[in-house]
Amino acid sequence: PPEVSERRSFECQLRKIVMNFSKSLAWIPYLAAPYVCGAAHLPSPDLATGAPTFLSARAKHNEDGQTGVSGPAPRVPSVPQVGSDTVVGGLNLTLDEAVRFALQHNPDLAAARMGIDQALGRSAQAGRLGPPEFESEFKPNVAGREGSLSLGFTQRFPAGSRLRAERAVSRAELAAAEAEVRDAERRVAQEVRLRCVEWLAFGAQRELKVRQIANSGELADAARRASTVGEGSAFDIAQFDLEARQLELERLRIDDDQAELEAELRAWMGLQERRELVLSGELSAPVPPRVETVTSSKRPDYLAAVARGEAAREGVDVARASRWEEVGVGIFGEVERREDFPSGLENDGMVGLRLSVPLPVWGRSRGRLLEATATAARAEKEAEAVAARIRAEAEVARIRMNSAARQATEIAGTLLPRAHDLERQLLASHRQGQAPLVDLLRTRERRLALESAALAARRDFHLARVRYESALGLSRTP
Repeated sequence: PPEVSERRSFECQLRKIVMNFSKSLAWIPYLAAPYVCGAAHLPSPDLATGAPTFLSARAKHNEDGQTGVSGPAPRVPSVPQVGSDTVVGGLNLTLDEAVRFALQHNPDLAAARMGIDQALGRSAQAGRLGPPEFESEFKPNVAGREGSLSLGFTQRFPAGSRLRAERAVSRAELAAAEAEVRDAERRVAQEVRLRCVEWLAFGAQRELKVRQIANSGELADAARRASTVGEGSAFDIAQFDLEARQLELERLRIDDDQAELEAELRAWMGLQERRELVLSGELSAPVPPRVETVTSSKRPDYLAAVARGEAAREGVDVARASRWEEVGVGIFGEVERREDFPSGLENDGMVGLRLSVPLPVWGRSRGRLLEATATAARAEKEAEAVAARIRAEAEVARIRMNSAARQATEIAGTLLPRAHDLERQLLASHRQGQAPLVDLLRTRERRLALESAALAARRDFHLARVRYESALGLSRTP
């Protein structure tokens, strides 16, 4: 019937459209592959069907009605994925190397050093005369042929010693900028040293917690053995297990604190990429340095305050010299054409000098002079405040350093030897059957607690020493 023929014709046309569309889609991965993985992994196209080889094989498999495709599977090229968690190399540094790395890569220091370039630019521009002025004047006579033309140059000169004072201000500002950069380097070095000391202390604390966890495990095992012979209780076992779990949580807390410390240290060192950071070294025994006289002249922040005070005092001279405006001195030439009866047109030429002196009648810059004087007085007070703060920082750091050194010496010289002697005595008594094993293990736990206190005192000593030497303007390494 005609209806069936039309339907079959429509189905055939629809099938051809679908097949052509499928062939066009088959070319999409083949065309996109060079932009993803290069042409080396591309399958060769089938000249008969116009599609890639593996697509032609799959189409032949569909026509034959087979359940599988013979031959190797098409090779899918692998695209390397680089994410934010990719670790690029490793970085193993000592404390000195970490400080030098931070001084080279810290972004805040890079921005601060641009202040020196700004001060150099202001210094190159300060104390210079303004550009000369070119003047011209043409006056024609609208009723005749007469007129005049005048040309001249004028240079303005400041009255007094303003240019010298401006150059002195720029030199002082340059010295202040350089001192501020050195102070920024001092603060970055101090912060990096403090975090490196804490990093090394965290590593020692982790090792100590591991030993304490092992000690608690020995206590639990001893309690279990005693319980099997009827000399212990299940309560002791539960208590020792709880103590071991608590120590494990403290170790995890140390790991979390060190991870947070590492993030801060990376920020100070300017580490942007994901590189494994390892610090080598250990905290040495506390040895207080010799007491030195606190001199503010070694601190760059005090030198910067002094330089700003010098710039403010020179600014007073600039304000005082600015009470008189600039004096203008110039030279001019004039040609004048005029008509004289009965001679006719005549040309007259003149050359002369011009002097322009402003009179300080209405304003004498009294307000600017008062402001400059107050600025100089404020800068002087700020320098005194910086010197007082330096003395206070050095004194506080010295007191904390000596206190931590005394604690570390007392623990290492008196308490720990006593703990070792008591442990040896209990060990001898236990071998003779006169002391239980639990007492011996508890003595070992007290010894580990003293070792933890000694480690904390050593860490506090080195932190205080870093602050003390930074307050003195020194750059030693603990």
